[in-house]
Order: sequence, then structure tokens, then C-alpha cells
Amino acid sequence: MRRATSSVLFLHLLLTTTAGGVAAAPSTTPPALPARVDSRFLLHFADDREAILAGLQVPGCREDERSWEHWCAAALEIARAFLAAIDLRVEILGSDRWQRPLVAVRQLAGPDLQSLLLERGLALVDPLSGPEGRIAAWLEVERRARQQGLGIWRAEGGLMEPAEAVAPAPLRFRLVCGRVEGAHALHSWTYLNFGPRRGQDFTLRLSREIARLLHRDGLDPARLAGRAVCARGWISEAGGGMMDIVNALQLEVQP
Repeated sequence: MRRATSSVLFLHLLLTTTAGGVAAAPSTTPPALPARVDSRFLLHFADDREAILAGLQVPGCREDERSWEHWCAAALEIARAFLAAIDLRVEILGSDRWQRPLVAVRQLAGPDLQSLLLERGLALVDPLSGPEGRIAAWLEVERRARQQGLGIWRAEGGLMEPAEAVAPAPLRFRLVCGRVEGAHALHSWTYLNFGPRRGQDFTLRLSREIARLLHRDGLDPARLAGRAVCARGWISEAGGGMMDIVNALQLEVQP
């Protein structure tokens, strides 16, 4: 397997700061409204605090995702209209590694902004940036949009990448689906390989804790060969592309 690149080192830092769950919030006092959202989907509040919309990745808002920027523009349009409402409530759900609050923004008599973006097919749930209960609920909203082929889930050019076609670069957050060719354990990790060329085809790397949790729930990662699996997370430049699984909600194992 190739030596880790700078993107892999960044990914390691990202995952080690979120693997144990979302960090405790630096403050329990919600940011002051009104709020605005910038082109990176960073929220700015009236008290000069910045916050991240918990549990989501919005494709096209990163500088290296210009081919997806039309989806980011559509999401920004919805978010800005949503934040212009006067009946909003902000809830802090944790913080990121820069101690910025992870928030949910909800209309008092309506849905939260996360659900609105997900049901339009304009965002992907990120289990690494939100509490388990909320993530599970948002995943259900996302699945309905996927089933309907809305937005980023359209059949052609959609955000779901087949495992056999994954490119290792650039670093990106994606949903990857395919059939596991084989599994093996090495040190404290379990590797699920999606092709016959170990170290060259796409691979999932499961932490010991996640493997233990899956085994407890009756799913032995070592016996997933032949099963259809979808995984969401950051694809790093290792071998044929690798994704670290440090949260069980990153995985979807088909019956």
C-alpha cells in the first residue's frame, strides 16, 4: 500500500477527533439570531459566533469540488430563505475540532434545516458530526431522497460512487456501494476489500471497536465477503482509495 499522503494525515486527524463521538459543546448557550450562511456553508450569527450545521456534508461547497457547485448553490438558496424566517430555534448538539458549535436550526412550527436539505437531495448525512439519535433520523430522510433519485442522488452523475470505480483522489466525503470481495484483520483493524487486488482496489478499514459492536449485533465483519455494503465517509489517497469506519452508522449492509 502506498505511503500515506498529506490528505491521509488530515483524515487521520479528522477521524481521531471525532471517532469517540461529537465533542462536548464549548457552550450550552445557543448563538444569537439572526444568522447567515456563507459559500462554505458556515453559519454566522449575530453575536459573531460561527457554527457548523450538524450531521451534514453539502457537496460542491469545497474549493476542490467545483463540478458540484450547482448543488451547493441550490442548497445555499434554500438555507438563506430558511434563515430569513423569524420563528427559528438554534440547538447546540456538540462541537467540531476547532470548538465551533455543531447546531441544528429549526422552525418552531416546521422541520429543521438539515431535514429540508436532505429531503431535496442536496446534502449527505455525516455520522461523524452529529449525535446518534439525530443522525439515525436524518438518515431516514436521506434514504427517501435516494430512493426517489433526487438532487445529488440522480442516476447519472450522482454522489453515490460504485466501489469498483472509486478513484483515490481527491480527498472527499462520499457514499460508496459495492460487493465485498474479502476481509482480513491486521493489528487492530479489519479490512473489507472490494476487489481482488488488495492494496489497489477500494477498501474499508474498520476500527476494533466498530468490529466489536457489529459482531455484538450479529454481524461479523470477517464474514461479509459476498455481501453488498454501502459506506459513507472520507475517501483517502491510500491504495485504490480507503475509507475509515469509526462509527457504525457509516455502514449499510444489505440483507
